[in-house]
Amino acid sequence: LQGTETHPTKIEKIRKAVEVGEDCAVTMINYAADGTAFWNNLFIAPLRDAENNIVNFIGVIVKVAAPEPGDIEAGKMLPGEATNLLNGIEEDCLHNGNDGAADIAAAEAAEGTVMAIEDVLPSTATYPTAPVPAASCT
Repeated sequence: LQGTETHPTKIEKIRKAVEVGEDCAVTMINYAADGTAFWNNLFIAPLRDAENNIVNFIGVIVKVAAPEPGDIEAGKMLPGEATNLLNGIEEDCLHNGNDGAADIAAAEAAEGTVMAIEDVLPSTATYPTAPVPAASCT
């Protein structure tokens, strides 16, 4: 279940691996049926018969916290994470008996930055694609 935040370069990487019959592993944003975004690590491998013909593919999906360092999306927040962070800070401040005005202001500023960037980008934004090596996609 791919959506607006699923990186097109990673989709292309998967497509190319299937096209040439190679293993592929990517960490990408996917969506639950209710629209909730989550990170998952997807591994795909071709299944071959005795004559080495591809007869099918197997895929394994593992939910992960975030992409590994060095991934093109490392550090990227899921949609709604900035809002969740702000709500958590407000709740922590109330439970700790302080108003946490500075923490709340910083979180609200961060949310504003995220929203401002989203407002500037066109809804049909495209991403540059990187060449995928023919020998391996991992």
